[in-house]
Amino acid sequence: KEGEDLSRHDKWLCMMYPRLKLLCKLLSDEGAIFISIDDNELYSLKYICDEIFGSSNYISVITRPTGTHTGVVNRAIVGESDYILVYAKKLSSATIDGLPLTEKDTKIYDMEDEHGRFLIRPLRRTGGENRREDRPNMYFPITAPDGTQIYPIGPTGYESRWICNPEGYEYFKRENRIYWKQIVDGGETKWQVYQKFYLEDKKRAVSNLWDDLEGNKKATRDVRAVFAEEDMSFDFPKPVQLIERIIQIANDESAIILDSFAGSGTTAHAVLNMNKADGGNRKFILVEMMDYAESITAERVKRVINGYGEGK
Repeated sequence: KEGEDLSRHDKWLCMMYPRLKLLCKLLSDEGAIFISIDDNELYSLKYICDEIFGSSNYISVITRPTGTHTGVVNRAIVGESDYILVYAKKLSSATIDGLPLTEKDTKIYDMEDEHGRFLIRPLRRTGGENRREDRPNMYFPITAPDGTQIYPIGPTGYESRWICNPEGYEYFKRENRIYWKQIVDGGETKWQVYQKFYLEDKKRAVSNLWDDLEGNKKATRDVRAVFAEEDMSFDFPKPVQLIERIIQIANDESAIILDSFAGSGTTAHAVLNMNKADGGNRKFILVEMMDYAESITAERVKRVINGYGEGK
């Protein structure tokens, strides 16, 4: 691209490549690496991560609105997002988990029986591949409470299919996962069959858009709050809540968490918060070579350990 300093990218890659090679060796077989990056080097980073970790171990790229302009600002379109590349050491062994359900999530579990709260969804397949010919073994009669035989029939009268085969249906029955309801359709009373989904200890799937977290301005306020009596500032700190979410989905209360670019010490702050919240025994290792390592990074960790941020 005309006018672009290609050496800048080369230098950055030469700096990152050996570090990522080492981090790959240090990563446990059950572990994952989360790498925060802006769009200036996102694609270069993806290429070398595919080589080092293996493209088959790529998990996702997470988009995080920062709430502030990031990266190069002399463009027609300014950047207000950061990205997090996620790779596993071995995808088959990775322990990426879901997130706790919010109050909004649990509201949809609006029915209850002796086994707890649940919601229902049609046992008939809806959406794509929902016809009998798509899965012939999933078209079969089911006996309704009054003894009539019910088939999966689509809304326009076509032969559809269930979401399971006969053996699957028998399993759902044994596990109390079937729910019957009578409806009125065209003046005629009919039976409809549904599958129950209990609330239990369910978690919600992790999206690759994290637009529900506070942005970089909150991260800056967090740093200033730690050093409240001093005129302290730090460029581009990460929000504690962001690192806490990464720790949540890593789902290991005894993990060793390594931050090879520790910056203001947000990772340690987040680990300490999480251990306090859930009684975990996570440990952290911070690596920082800049001249603020002692005055900011280490000092922030000391202050959080000594009680700053009670309840944060």
